[in-house]
Amino acid sequence: MSKDIYDIFEPYHYKPNHQNLFIVDWAVGSLCNFSCNYCDPLFYEGKTPWHNIDDCKRFIDFLWKNICIPKDYLLYFNIHAGEPTLWQDLDTFCEYVKRLNPNNQIRLLTNGTRNVKWWVSRSHLIDSIIVCVHHGQSKNKVI
Repeated sequence: MSKDIYDIFEPYHYKPNHQNLFIVDWAVGSLCNFSCNYCDPLFYEGKTPWHNIDDCKRFIDFLWKNICIPKDYLLYFNIHAGEPTLWQDLDTFCEYVKRLNPNNQIRLLTNGTRNVKWWVSRSHLIDSIIVCVHHGQSKNKVI
């Protein structure tokens, strides 16, 4: 793969299209495919299980019905964990949030180790990402 493969992505800067966002900063588990020395083991060793998707849906419904609709807010989820792309229910979670309103926002804090095909296939579900890369702690060619 050439380094130019990333030219398919346009530079993206988040510009909210809605002024009222209800922001949820949510760690959905503690499993990571790295064990970086700058990170506390609580955030990568997997002792905190992934959230149950049915519990997540109930929480989302509660927020939507009790906060978003009455106040004309959109949901903005900042999802992190150990590595949120390892969560088997991530797609279901994102689809559920987007089904309520396609303008709801989902951002992931990730180590960026999924391949380009994985990210492109979810571009309709994930609005933005923050890739956390620490030179010397990661395999930059993989990322």
